[in-house]
Amino acid sequence: MAFHPVALSKGNALNLRYTLPSGQCFRWKQLDDETWRGVIGKHVVTLRQKDVEKSFEFSTLPETDPVAFSQLLADYFRLNSVDLDALFQQWSTPSQQNPKEPDINLDFTRAAVHRRGLRLIRQQPFECTFSFICSQNNNIQRISGMIDRLCKVQATSFNDFPATAIQR
Repeated sequence: MAFHPVALSKGNALNLRYTLPSGQCFRWKQLDDETWRGVIGKHVVTLRQKDVEKSFEFSTLPETDPVAFSQLLADYFRLNSVDLDALFQQWSTPSQQNPKEPDINLDFTRAAVHRRGLRLIRQQPFECTFSFICSQNNNIQRISGMIDRLCKVQATSFNDFPATAIQR
């Protein structure tokens, strides 16, 4: 299995450890501290990351053109459409509220320090819809199990890849 690097632009971090289990998507499985496996389109994807500021690596099954898949990953993680540092700076600027009331921007600043590289993903609409339906009054672990069982019952639900394809 060949891994291919994806460079991150300066100041536009991606942290897989925060993003993938954040409750946005439920088909990513953590294999070890640096490695995740999931499904994007018709590919089982393995991601590795050592430096959240500089890059991550990927491999796919079946193998595909690494340049084209790098672009797909950039879209999935919204690497080119959002300047994360600029947004964090904007959201961390104190607002002009009543000084006697809490400032939500300062609260964001305190929280953001501990979640550098957390990103919103651009998930496929049908998977997002199934995940949303399953998420009502549930927790991440239970939703992940429900999505996995849906994939086992109906392999075509998520591009013909049953959940067993991404197990360790």
